[in-house]
Amino acid sequence: MAKAAEAAKDDDLELTQMISDIPNSQPTPDEGTAGMAKGNGGGSKPKQEKAGGGGGGGREEQAPASFGKLPQADLRIPQVVAPDPHPPVIKNPALPMPATLDADPALFPPDTRNLNYGDPKSKSTTPSSGPGTGNGIGSGTGGGVGPGNGGGYGPGNGGNTGGGDRREGGGGPGGGGGGTDYNKIFSGKDVTSKARVLEKPEPTYTEAARKNQITGTVVLRAVFSSGGQVTNIHSVSGLPDGLTERAIAAAKQIRFVPATKDGHPVSMWMQLEYNFNLY
Repeated sequence: MAKAAEAAKDDDLELTQMISDIPNSQPTPDEGTAGMAKGNGGGSKPKQEKAGGGGGGGREEQAPASFGKLPQADLRIPQVVAPDPHPPVIKNPALPMPATLDADPALFPPDTRNLNYGDPKSKSTTPSSGPGTGNGIGSGTGGGVGPGNGGGYGPGNGGNTGGGDRREGGGGPGGGGGGTDYNKIFSGKDVTSKARVLEKPEPTYTEAARKNQITGTVVLRAVFSSGGQVTNIHSVSGLPDGLTERAIAAAKQIRFVPATKDGHPVSMWMQLEYNFNLY
């Protein structure tokens, strides 16, 4: 009798179709990692990892470093020729040696513009290597570009880019900002594609709730994880006599395709609503 009554209870409730993402409760992800390429990756290594490092230079000129393009980035060979914003003294050399940047090429797309080398962030148009030292461009030290130290670009040390000490990153091309942590929990507006629900099991009434004529809505806050599980389930608005617990149990059984961010499966906050009605 009890099992038959329990089975019949499924006809007495309604699961709302509303499954929505939670308003942003996490810091907005960075727009990308360091560098000049378009993307949210951190460099050439396969696994997502934030890049680090920087560079600078100059030839002790009074004028600030002038605007210009960056030389081609290359990590495979040591930097031999530092970038120079001044036109070359020797025209058409027999063995031309191009200037390079000691940085991950995944973060710096080739710049084919007809410009002298310089700092892309500078507003000065007077050709100058800047007050730094080391034959690069900027106010730092080394053969790079910027206020840092080394053959890379921007604030930081030891080459490459991204700030702090040199660190080769991964996950693909990167733009401007600080790298994206794909292990964090995202809000709906910050993912490329939201989690897609495949199956939503319905909860059942408890005997106590039926006896006491309990009706209403249970609202849950949960994480649809990158691994395909519903976790971190919390009640935003519950019901007595075990109905909140029944809703939580049903939520744990939801099957879904995880959200994605830049091609990576990621975890995402979601809000679930379950309506309990007696007919």
